[in-house]
Amino acid sequence: MIHVIAIITAKPGKRDEILNNFRANVPAVHAEKGCIEYGATVDTDGGPFAKFGPDTFVVIEKWESMDDLKAHGASEHMKAYGAKNKARAAERLIAEASVADYERDGVVCLRGAFDPKWVERMRAAVDRDLASPGPNATNFAEGSSAGRFFGDMYMWRRDPEFRAAALDSPAPALAAALMRSDTADFFYDQLFVKEPGTAHPTPWHQDQPYWPVKGWQIASVWIALDTIDRSNGAVEFITGSHKWGVNYRPTPFRKGHEIKFTDSDLVPIPDIDADRDRFDIKWWKMEPGDCLVFHAMIVHGAPGNDTPGNRRRGLSLRYTGGDARYDPRPGTFQFPYKPDLTPGAAMTCDLFPRVWPRA
Repeated sequence: MIHVIAIITAKPGKRDEILNNFRANVPAVHAEKGCIEYGATVDTDGGPFAKFGPDTFVVIEKWESMDDLKAHGASEHMKAYGAKNKARAAERLIAEASVADYERDGVVCLRGAFDPKWVERMRAAVDRDLASPGPNATNFAEGSSAGRFFGDMYMWRRDPEFRAAALDSPAPALAAALMRSDTADFFYDQLFVKEPGTAHPTPWHQDQPYWPVKGWQIASVWIALDTIDRSNGAVEFITGSHKWGVNYRPTPFRKGHEIKFTDSDLVPIPDIDADRDRFDIKWWKMEPGDCLVFHAMIVHGAPGNDTPGNRRRGLSLRYTGGDARYDPRPGTFQFPYKPDLTPGAAMTCDLFPRVWPRA
């Protein structure tokens, strides 16, 4: 089965016109070979639910095969629909090709997933956090290198803009689509700011061994808020390593943080940098608003920021899907908050709110 999520943002005041055209086209799509589901949804008034906004709607599609989806895109009624609405909307698709890349490599880069308004909102939130750090903030570079590698987490619990990014932005839909999950629960947020002249690297690691959660549908949406390349700390990934079938011992990001982990009998991660040619290591040059979506088991890390003036701000939003379960096993990171969950429970609670589908 092929799943597609299309996030369609109209020009201001044009959403109803596009929706009317969409609805007029739905019967023809439903009559196509292989169409299982095809419909549009908009924000619900009231309640604490995440919002896309008054100019956006989301199309949920399910198809029996990729051939059926390709035939749908080439159909005459879709060409006519596209021509009618071309000047009114910009459509962001999570295509099956991106899902396949995510499943094969464990990571994809989505260009322009967050528009300039979202970027500016997140940058403003980062500036507030840097000026007045939260209780979980730290400098990962302290004690090991000059410069500042600022980190914070759970900002969403005290700042409305971080909360909006986690719950209201395109991130939940992107994560759910790439995980092939009908649902997404928000896990937590984490901020990484590498200031210029900070040599301290992000160590090679997997995320999931740090976390009290088990399952396959666990992903991070890492949003670039600056132009990023390897010179200022682009995140690097070993493609396919999420399928290696081994959990590596969590590596503290800074000296003195060993105390934040419980005892672990997992094997240490290999020295990746000592033999980089053995691995298929991938990174992307990114612009503000691009994002990486990656599996919780992929091996990844990042170099320091060697530039004299190009900071690297990245906001990581973590999500779990339908098969994830709470697993406070030995060796995991000691989080500052504890969920009201019993071991083995689904990852849905006040601390880990359901954010997809939007109610």
